[in-house]
Amino acid sequence: MNVQQLNELTFSEQLVLIPIKGRFIAERQGSDRHVKLYYWGNHFIEIYYRWPLNRGLGAHWEPYQVSAFVDNAGCADRLTPYVEQLTLCDLQK
Repeated sequence: MNVQQLNELTFSEQLVLIPIKGRFIAERQGSDRHVKLYYWGNHFIEIYYRWPLNRGLGAHWEPYQVSAFVDNAGCADRLTPYVEQLTLCDLQK
């Protein structure tokens, strides 16, 4: 499956298929969002999550966006936020 075919799927279909078919690589978290990075075929896929505004009991991160980009020399800037969070301790796991 290429990026165009992935984009033709519904958001719900993407959320089900990406964790099954893709390989989880890394995640990063900011104050208002959480992003998981997957690799599938020749492209990277990010699933963006946000914390619900009405944080009731049992609240959890909600997916709101999927973004895909091709694995090539121009994608380094998209991967930098993940690399910046790595430490040598992470590599020993």
